[in-house]
Amino acid sequence: MRYHLYFHDDLDGMASGAVMLNFLKSRGDKIVSFNPINYAPGLKEGWLKHKFKEPFIMVDFLFHPNAAWWFDHHETSFLNNKLKDDFVNDATHHFNSTHKSVCGMVMAHLKKEFGYKPPKHIQYLAKWTDIIDSALYKSPKQVVEKKEPALKFSLIQDFLDKTSKGVYRAKVGALIRQLAEKPITEIIKLSQFKNAIAKQAAELKKDRKNFKNISKVEGIVVFVDSTIDSIRVPHFLSYFIYPGVSYSAVVSYHGGYYHLSIGKNRWAKRLGTANIGAILSKYGGGGHQGIGGLERKSKDEIMKISEIIIKYLNKHG
Repeated sequence: MRYHLYFHDDLDGMASGAVMLNFLKSRGDKIVSFNPINYAPGLKEGWLKHKFKEPFIMVDFLFHPNAAWWFDHHETSFLNNKLKDDFVNDATHHFNSTHKSVCGMVMAHLKKEFGYKPPKHIQYLAKWTDIIDSALYKSPKQVVEKKEPALKFSLIQDFLDKTSKGVYRAKVGALIRQLAEKPITEIIKLSQFKNAIAKQAAELKKDRKNFKNISKVEGIVVFVDSTIDSIRVPHFLSYFIYPGVSYSAVVSYHGGYYHLSIGKNRWAKRLGTANIGAILSKYGGGGHQGIGGLERKSKDEIMKISEIIIKYLNKHG
């Protein structure tokens, strides 16, 4: 069987796709196209009518009834209550919001249902995707310093050029193929990635020095407008610089859209109680209890939404 893969455009989506590819190849099936997706404006409104290349696999994203295979763990996976009530887990469709990552969930499910025997590099990938997607780090410092191979690998996606959708799709597809076939420890040593990782690490170190120029603390939330200096801001840098905040709100620009990401600081003395994914789903986005995102074409609109959510978190979070 020849499948088309659709996946959330982040590490968990890519890693989940890599597990699926490794599994499918073990039984003679193929993935013939790689299609990253995000929560762009209007996506949810046209989701059920969208014409996907079929048969298709959907991982780490909204449920679609036409998917031949579908796996997700987001509480915002279903567009409406009817879809959620009608959904039944089976061999090729699985939802469980308690899993730390979709990658880990897919691997466990394939082992149980199909007797899949994941090689050690896939087990390592799932282990670290669990840690990264659920932010189960020892501290913000661990994330900022990125000494572990899996954390170094996470820098590669930032290096990929998104100015051309076709070129980006090809590059991210090639990266998923690498993850399916090789250990992360080998991938980060490849010439096309080694220099990129070093460059990204150096730029992140420089960005740390400029961070306070683009950030401000509003109550229990630190707001960061990374479009001012085009600084890449992981939420953990916010918690590293401002350990007392409960939440971070980061505005960035990439792929023709302004992106708002809200995160919860799990190391703060005052732990936030808000459900980030549920809040952002009201604006067409999605996510988990502790993190989520949405996109808009207009910066003015994304800034207004940011202001509303920050006020809400300060009052109810």
